[in-house]
Amino acid sequence: GDNGPYSVSLLYTAMQPPDFVPRQFRYERQTAWPATQGSLRQLEIGLGGVGRWQSSRGFGATGYAGLGYLRLSGETQSLAYTSFHLGGHSVLFPEQYRLSATLTPSSTWGLNAGGELDIPVASSLSVVVGYRAFVGRAARLSVRLDSILNDRGQAAADRGAENDQRSTGGGREDQDRIRIDAVTRDTRSRQAAGFIEGAG
Repeated sequence: GDNGPYSVSLLYTAMQPPDFVPRQFRYERQTAWPATQGSLRQLEIGLGGVGRWQSSRGFGATGYAGLGYLRLSGETQSLAYTSFHLGGHSVLFPEQYRLSATLTPSSTWGLNAGGELDIPVASSLSVVVGYRAFVGRAARLSVRLDSILNDRGQAAADRGAENDQRSTGGGREDQDRIRIDAVTRDTRSRQAAGFIEGAG
């Protein structure tokens, strides 16, 4: 679905020349973010008993209950990720990425129950209204990061002109220098401090 702006705010302390006195700086950024896309797959299996009732006027009802199995999985992309590191002279370097992720399969057991009501509207035509419910423990999906969708050049360009760093003492930090390190495409083996945000 559509996303609002991706907002990042970081308050940090750095010692910059010429006096190298600890000062607080604030990094703020707001970026228009593309829509999050993905899919959620659901598999449900039920095993139980069924009871039926039929009236002389054509009305009918069916009820069923038993053991149920539920399995969920999926994937999503365009998740936002921003990491930071301090370079020379305590200059802050932000790196912003768009990520894709897999929703690792999760399954649970529970009670599968429901019913249907047959309402005749003609001699050979009926309207069927039904309801089914699965009651069990929550199936918890975990997110596994798969890949980085934008390349390193785009990550540098995505830094944007909105970058704003302000010293609480009134100074301003130079933001002309940006460095993007080589980043592995498999983020499952990469750990970095940052922000992850997604909307669906």
